[in-house]
Amino acid sequence: MDLKEDTIESIFEKYGDIHTRKDYLWKEIPPLVSPPLYNMRSRVTQTDNDFVSETVSYLPYDYSEVSNEFNDIYSIHQCVPTILDTKKCDNKYVPDKYISIIYFPGLSFCGEVFSSFTRKCFSDCFICTDFNYRPQLFNSFFFRFERGQNGIGQMPFTVLTITAIFPLDNVPKMLVSAQFFCVSFCKKLTHNVNGYLSKSYYWRQVIDGEQRFYKLHMLRKHEFFRVLLQTQFYTIVGNYDLSEIVVKGSITHELTVEGVLERLNSIAQKNSIFTEIDVVEKTQDFTVLRKKSPFFGEKTGECEVKVGSNVVDSNLFFLTETNDLNYEQNVLCVKERTFEYILGGVLVSIAGPVCYTLFALHFFTPQFKTMSEQKRKICIENISSGVMLSCLYLAYDIHPLYDFTSSNLFDAIVINMKNSKYIKSEMEKRGIKKDVKKGVPCFPCNNTCLFGTAVSNGIKLDQLCISNLQKICFYLKHSEIIMLMNTSKKMFNTIKESKKIWEEVYNSQYDIHSFNKYSLEPKIQSTCYLDLVNTCRRIRESWGKCSFKTEMFPLFNFEVKEVVKVNDFVMAADFKGQCVIFDYKNKEHIVKRIPENVVHIGVRNNLVRIGYSTGVIEQYNTDFSQSIQPQKQFKINECKGMTFLKDTSKMLSYSNGVSIVDLNVGRALFYFKPYSSEVKDVREMMNNMYVTLSYKGEIRGFDRRVNKYTFGLLEENVTTFDTYGNYIVTGSNDSVVKLWDQRYSALCIGRTVHVGGVNKIRCGNRVIVTGGNDKLVNKLDCSMCWMGKMSTVCISESRITALYVGEDYILSGSETGKVYLSNIM
Repeated sequence: MDLKEDTIESIFEKYGDIHTRKDYLWKEIPPLVSPPLYNMRSRVTQTDNDFVSETVSYLPYDYSEVSNEFNDIYSIHQCVPTILDTKKCDNKYVPDKYISIIYFPGLSFCGEVFSSFTRKCFSDCFICTDFNYRPQLFNSFFFRFERGQNGIGQMPFTVLTITAIFPLDNVPKMLVSAQFFCVSFCKKLTHNVNGYLSKSYYWRQVIDGEQRFYKLHMLRKHEFFRVLLQTQFYTIVGNYDLSEIVVKGSITHELTVEGVLERLNSIAQKNSIFTEIDVVEKTQDFTVLRKKSPFFGEKTGECEVKVGSNVVDSNLFFLTETNDLNYEQNVLCVKERTFEYILGGVLVSIAGPVCYTLFALHFFTPQFKTMSEQKRKICIENISSGVMLSCLYLAYDIHPLYDFTSSNLFDAIVINMKNSKYIKSEMEKRGIKKDVKKGVPCFPCNNTCLFGTAVSNGIKLDQLCISNLQKICFYLKHSEIIMLMNTSKKMFNTIKESKKIWEEVYNSQYDIHSFNKYSLEPKIQSTCYLDLVNTCRRIRESWGKCSFKTEMFPLFNFEVKEVVKVNDFVMAADFKGQCVIFDYKNKEHIVKRIPENVVHIGVRNNLVRIGYSTGVIEQYNTDFSQSIQPQKQFKINECKGMTFLKDTSKMLSYSNGVSIVDLNVGRALFYFKPYSSEVKDVREMMNNMYVTLSYKGEIRGFDRRVNKYTFGLLEENVTTFDTYGNYIVTGSNDSVVKLWDQRYSALCIGRTVHVGGVNKIRCGNRVIVTGGNDKLVNKLDCSMCWMGKMSTVCISESRITALYVGEDYILSGSETGKVYLSNIM
């Protein structure tokens, strides 16, 4: 067979497509390519006063027996033994081998989960890198919600960790789920611990009629990369035996030089790839452990572990590499950290860059070992290509700020994987250009990640390899910021200098804690290859920079509620009920002023309407240059808000409930009550769907065809939203704009767009415009369920409270009563 065609697909072609075979028992190697994707989704139905989430799945063959078990909300726990607290566990329930898994609920990231399971229980779970954002499969297929205080049980946008035990009788050794978390929240208790997303949950488990409640420990977002390290530890050791480490509890091993050395050597004895680890340097403050191991018998990689009480703060660790990009050298500086973090970093180094994966790699299998070196290399390149992109998607998609797929970083990674036909085909499908300019931007994020240069200062694209992407990480505990940066040949001189740069860049917008707290010894500083000066300069040049022409009009002394543009005139209303119509080409020319009671101004189909709280609606012609007198007047019931509908003969009004009013007859054609609290805003969607936002921040969807609420978003404290097509865009005080697919109630993508919260969102033609507390108006390109490039349209004097999107302009209103007209052509 031609080696060029001997890709990962063809290598495993002889094993058949096990996903369409009814009789497979996972005795053979599963293909590395993505399995067929199935349409799994969740819908919410209403029974009496309760809501039930139904799982609807379309699978290639009958799983009716398993599906029936979902009728019992606790049944899944009867067949999946789960160990959460080792002190309370009875060993008779613990299998000999198992997989430790984790899941990031509610967060959009790459891949879909295809779960193959036996008639009675789950037997395996794994993630496939197909580059699709379909988190609804995570949220619906494996999760059910009991009714919470406010209706449907809520799942938080945070990261939870749990050690789940799965029997491995029918699961191949090489199958690892990237620590995917599969569980139902059956009993949920929440309480604040340290503020931001600090919650604990309890999982009810029933075994032989005995109920047990285990605490689900939360892993905060800023610990994400520690999870990646921990994942490698489980990935590598999990191919042999995990029970000794996890069931007995790795925390029983003291974090000492002797304890680490003993544990590493015990692992090394079980694995022919590893050799013993020696103490190469010992001082009063720390000890250096160095480990050499062959990489497939061809080359040798080294790693070092520094263990000591005074090495560095407990919440800061470094991952660096040698000058030779073919090897990886990890320096893990820790203090009072659990054993997995040290061992995880070491094992990643020992096994080489290819082991840096969210999957159990196939080189542990006999079939892989019998391959020729050339075939093995092709196999590794295909695996590592998809794996590294998965890692980056996972890391990136915790509140991303930048369009990853159009960034140079993505292109650089993909282009470097020259032998991956699968990656190339995915690039062509997504229309990603293969030409990459030198230099990759840094992406600032509010509470999460910061991605730095992947190609800078002479590092060539063809030198970019898998190990390059696991870089120096500064972990700042309270600010929840991780900086993932690539190596640079320039170095910063002192930590104080970098602290000064950060303060200059963010101008106190971020809670960046003092770098002096993490004082580093000069020897450790020499391992840092950060070029913070260039990185911060790029942030400063891109963040909040506005290149659009904007005009400002001071109209009110109170915050603006709504703004619209009618030909050469601008209409604006404030929260006091005042309305102004003025000629923006002549700033002094106010053609009409309405002093009170205005609750709505809108334009559609050459019609202008002004709605009053008294229920009066005035209709104008859009030609204000001729006359600004109402052509028609309608009367409906008193209300607090109104919305134009596609059918201009009707209006939507709301206060305690929502009414659809026929203006010709002046009465309500249809009425529905609010879901839980008074309605704050309503939007019309396709297919007679209406989306409501309550003052509690809940988003619910009402289907007029069936006369009931049919879906709710798993999002709390929403401050603003808008709709386009089948998608809902929400904003809240967490500074993240989230895009949801209404058909599945699923989050497609979330991006940090503003610092301090999102106040207003409006959707236009392929754009999403947002205004926030940071006084910025940002425009995001969007296409279906994807948000692309972001640019700042306007910088106001105060927070943004109103938006209107036109074809070539954006109107915005501020808290201080000013209106801004920005030309976006």
